[in-house]
Amino acid sequence: MDVLTLHKEQGREVAPEIDQGKPDAIQKWSNSLKAWLASQAVQTVSDDAMGDTQVVAGKSTMDLIQKLKYGSQQAVQEIKDNPKIEDRYQPENFDLIAWLIVRV
Repeated sequence: MDVLTLHKEQGREVAPEIDQGKPDAIQKWSNSLKAWLASQAVQTVSDDAMGDTQVVAGKSTMDLIQKLKYGSQQAVQEIKDNPKIEDRYQPENFDLIAWLIVRV
């Protein structure tokens, strides 16, 4: 809520279809946000030669591992407070229609 309070008077650039609540426009942004959230915990990569895919650590997971590698106490506390990164990046924890908009 603090972030919204800080930015509530600032202008925002939103497509008119979003402001009008048109489902197709909102669904596009929703799908993009869900894909970004999913990529933070895990990513699927493919082996072009064989066509196989495998799931590997996502950006947020790798960032946390880097912090642990360098002895970050903040990273250790983050793991204690939030054991699973997958739990943190769930769509129900984010509001698509807000003052701030995620840009892809």
